[in-house]
Amino acid sequence: MSLMEGNHFSSSAVDNSAVLDSSSSSTTTEKDDPAYDLSEGTPLAIVFNHRSYQQDKELSEREGTDVDVAAIEGAFYDLGFRVDKYDNPNYDKIDSVISDLQSTDEVLSCVAIFVLTHGQDNGTLYANDMPYRLDRYKRILAIFLRSM
Repeated sequence: MSLMEGNHFSSSAVDNSAVLDSSSSSTTTEKDDPAYDLSEGTPLAIVFNHRSYQQDKELSEREGTDVDVAAIEGAFYDLGFRVDKYDNPNYDKIDSVISDLQSTDEVLSCVAIFVLTHGQDNGTLYANDMPYRLDRYKRILAIFLRSM
């Protein structure tokens, strides 16, 4: 079963009954479990939605991105996630949001990050004001892998 239909995410393709079933006696998700237990903490989806860029960047407007955002929001709301959306964020905002994940006191059961933007084959992504590389955040995002 795929989450993709055409070029858009679809919540209708997701069977979330196992994810939302809190009747399980275990609150720990093991590596081979068929679903994640999200009952302890907040499941969080972060969406960095870039439709337009500063004029001097010569990047085209990303028409249709709002349709993708609506589909992501719908699918993740249906799964019980809080969705934090940032429209046309500059690099400092992206850096702040991702870095704040490391120091938050909030208990997060799951984090999904979507970056809807232009990019290059070498791993470069574009914020509203400048290019950046997502691998800059490997150290911060690795914290979530170690805590699982």
